[in-house]
Amino acid sequence: MINFLELNNMIKFKQMKNAQILSLLFAAAVCMGCDNKVDNPQPDVKVDNPQPDVYVVGKEIDAQGTTFAIVWKNGVVQNLGEGEAYSVFVQNNDVYVAGWGLNALGFRVAMLWENGIGKELTEGWGEAKSVFVSGTDVYVALNERNKSKIWKNGREEMLPNGGRATCVFVSGNDVYVAGNVSVLLREKKGSIINVVEIRVATVWKNGEVYQTFTEVVDEIDLNSDRITYAEASSVFVSGNDVYVLERTYHPFPIHDIRVWKNGVILYLLDNESNWMDAISLFVSGNDAYVCGSEENIPIFWKNGNKQTLPSGTNYGVANSIFVSGNDVYVVGTERETYSPVSQSWDAKLWTNGIGKVLANGETRIIPYSVFVVKK
Repeated sequence: MINFLELNNMIKFKQMKNAQILSLLFAAAVCMGCDNKVDNPQPDVKVDNPQPDVYVVGKEIDAQGTTFAIVWKNGVVQNLGEGEAYSVFVQNNDVYVAGWGLNALGFRVAMLWENGIGKELTEGWGEAKSVFVSGTDVYVALNERNKSKIWKNGREEMLPNGGRATCVFVSGNDVYVAGNVSVLLREKKGSIINVVEIRVATVWKNGEVYQTFTEVVDEIDLNSDRITYAEASSVFVSGNDVYVLERTYHPFPIHDIRVWKNGVILYLLDNESNWMDAISLFVSGNDAYVCGSEENIPIFWKNGNKQTLPSGTNYGVANSIFVSGNDVYVVGTERETYSPVSQSWDAKLWTNGIGKVLANGETRIIPYSVFVVKK
């Protein structure tokens, strides 16, 4: 006979046991999930030292001999069209590039590119050598045949004494332009006196001649070692101090390289050979940096002390230098042989002396200017 009371108790007991088992399993699952979250937290992604943006401009010559203006941003290249790019300045994410390009008729004209869009600055032959941005004002130093000008927001101002402009720098309300002017002198060869032209290194300030850096005399003897060509290649203003890089040419190929500060020679680069040149100047704090080459080896100088840049080829030159914080950036060109033709040229970026090839291959590539923006 079935005892219904015992049967009912057995059913209740089993139901209680199943409920306890399910509760224990659920609790174990929850605990395992909590353990995973505690033992394996997801880290927050944070970059303490973001890498800066490095801009480089220059030219590329293809196999047919056509020259193209190019700009790199962090190694990624952009072709601006036929021409050359000499100078780059970046402000508020806007990229300004100065150089030359072709107009609608195919003639060479001075060109300013803003974020890749070109603007013609001259009607005839011209070249924009340097660009500087201060606030909302854009300044360009340009040359137009035998005239040099400063261009500001679409308005031009002729620089006195003609000559050639190479660099523009703006400090506050003052606009400095480096270059040279043409001077006619008498050349004496025995009893014969001819009129000759020499170039005098010059800096303009606010449209007027500010400083000249080459000794000028009434008569010269070209058989001597007197300077016949000089150029202020770069000007840089730091606080109240005006620095100028001067290159002087005696009878070729002897060069003298001087760095001036407020009209006084800061240092003369030691010319250990006849083949030395310097092109670019940058001032950071109390340190003056210059880059160029010696015996076809890329070099930069810090306060007159030479540092050779490692090169993977036999010939090279450093064309531009930029200092950001404790980091020194230099761009230049390397090639295997001295001959400038029938070989590829590598574009090189050195950061604190460590070289990186920007581009190489079948073409000839020359970077002219570097600009660094911290993030």
